[in-house]
Amino acid sequence: PGFLSGESDFEALASALTAQGVPTAVLPMPVWHWLPCLGGRSMRPMLDRIDNAVQHLAASGDVDSIPRVGYNVVDLYRDF
Repeated sequence: PGFLSGESDFEALASALTAQGVPTAVLPMPVWHWLPCLGGRSMRPMLDRIDNAVQHLAASGDVDSIPRVGYNVVDLYRDF
């Protein structure tokens, strides 16, 4: 995902790249997960989630098996 973008913003790009022979995956993360990063707050939680997905892909090699991020409204509240 890109800053303030959710997974749906990148699904078409990932499909096009995969169709051209470039295995591509999109981290399943909705746009509201970015809210705690606004206002100059740390990007660290987001970078950790992305890193976790990359490590998972490197270990499994399966672009269809990226686990969903366990993050809910209570977590969002605590991050503020």
